[in-house]
Amino acid sequence: SVALNDEDSDGIASSYPLQLNGGTIRSSLGMDADLSFTPPNTASINIDGNIPDITSTVVPNNSVYDTGDVTWTFRANFDQVVTVTGSPRWVIDIGGTIRYATYASGSGTTQLVFTHTIQTNDIDLDGISVANSGNLDLNGGTITDANSNPATLSLGSPVVSGIILT
Repeated sequence: SVALNDEDSDGIASSYPLQLNGGTIRSSLGMDADLSFTPPNTASINIDGNIPDITSTVVPNNSVYDTGDVTWTFRANFDQVVTVTGSPRWVIDIGGTIRYATYASGSGTTQLVFTHTIQTNDIDLDGISVANSGNLDLNGGTITDANSNPATLSLGSPVVSGIILT
């Protein structure tokens, strides 16, 4: 099996002859098996156990915002190019109400962009917070690298408590 961060970009190699590690292979007549074989060509079998990680985030500026007049942009930067399917979202808590910054762009790059338009009833006098345990919500979609490895969804701890809505 492939472990996290295992990589081999020039093809795996197989062992010749078979290694029994103290075991035996015998026929029903008790004869030891011939362990020699022609190894298969595995030069084109590459391993990528390196999953995409979020390396940094960009959030709206700490400021006091009026409701209904601005669209916020949130960005998640990855350590490798990612592909997005569906509508992942950044979950935010505005005054005790869950809102979503929805995926807007970035598939095929290292930066995903999410946007949220402030609604008339969005009020938070002590600062918004990141919800969903600080993780992106796939919302039925996917975020993967070129080899279909799923991305980690942890946003770290972006500081958004200085974003006030009145």
